[in-house]
Amino acid sequence: MAYINGRVEEIQDGYDISFSETDVLKKADENDYQGFLKTLSYVFDVDFKLIHNLANLDYLWRPPITNNVNYIQWLTCEPEHYREPITETLSYLFDKGDAVYNDPYNYSDKAKLLIQKHLVKIIDKYNSVDNYFEKVSERLWKDKNFLKTHHDYYYCIAIKRCLTK
Repeated sequence: MAYINGRVEEIQDGYDISFSETDVLKKADENDYQGFLKTLSYVFDVDFKLIHNLANLDYLWRPPITNNVNYIQWLTCEPEHYREPITETLSYLFDKGDAVYNDPYNYSDKAKLLIQKHLVKIIDKYNSVDNYFEKVSERLWKDKNFLKTHHDYYYCIAIKRCLTK
């Protein structure tokens, strides 16, 4: 499923869900929900279908754009409400419930499999949770320790989950 032309549709084979470093550095368009989701997928190096699942659960809210920002900066803008996209994504990938109320996620079998693949990818591609969090943090804030410092709860859960896979 993908948010296409104002509605949720099935993600078809061949549908372009890629977003490059060049794309994420373009000026963000507040009406481009697809670009917002693709940027999250790019930053967290995660299958777009997982980000899309999170969006369909209505846990992924876009912060308002207040200045001329690119797509990565948009992810870190101050949210209007309590759902911050970085925290919600970390929660969905590594925890069992949403970041605000800790309501348990109802993962489909497909989502569970994609998360398992993501955990394996962290170790296979990045060699450690440390390296993965540093890469994501550098992409978002150009500070490799920001995530580990400000989201240490998810960092600890990620280590535990990757060690048990």
